[in-house]
Amino acid sequence: MALFSDEDLVQAAHCRLLIEKLYFQVLGIQTRMGEKGYDQVAKQIKNVPKCPTSGELIQVKKLESGKILIYCPGAAHSAAGLPADHPQREF
Repeated sequence: MALFSDEDLVQAAHCRLLIEKLYFQVLGIQTRMGEKGYDQVAKQIKNVPKCPTSGELIQVKKLESGKILIYCPGAAHSAAGLPADHPQREF
């Protein structure tokens, strides 16, 4: 007996993939611009993907520490029984 369905796992994995793709897009922008901060990089981000379950845009936020946090606001990861803060990427 599974705790969650295969569909939930696929959606959670899709969220993770979208975050990783956005992460590498941001790294590319930072490399090209020579910027490490959020403000100039955020203006260059294109085609932000949407969460497959909620339809909300994947979020890119500046933390007080100056780091950038990318996370999915949708519920796919919660439905799969994963922690509420998954998936995310901080750098």
